[in-house]
Amino acid sequence: MTERDRRALVVRGGWPGHAPEEAAELFVPFLEASGYDVTLEGSLESYADEEFMASLDLVVQCWTMGEILPDEMRGLRTAIGNGTGFAGWHGGIVDSFRLATDYLQMVGEQFA
Repeated sequence: MTERDRRALVVRGGWPGHAPEEAAELFVPFLEASGYDVTLEGSLESYADEEFMASLDLVVQCWTMGEILPDEMRGLRTAIGNGTGFAGWHGGIVDSFRLATDYLQMVGEQFA
């Protein structure tokens, strides 16, 4: 792989108390320095875009206490199942979608 052959999606939003935009954007320079072409999104809509999701190597999520639509969840789960990496931290990944059973099973945890 040459530099910029890898693609990362950074998705940020949800509860503003965790400053999702600011927190997620702290990681962009690291990703770019590591050879990723980074796309920033402030919605979950891109998860439902099958072709776009298939083009990614990594999804970094910083989304707290939100709701994910079934087609968005399906797209995310399919991408991860096909080998796309999935990363995040704290409430941005384990407290993202409390009512989405599929998501909770996928990450294996939630905050109580």
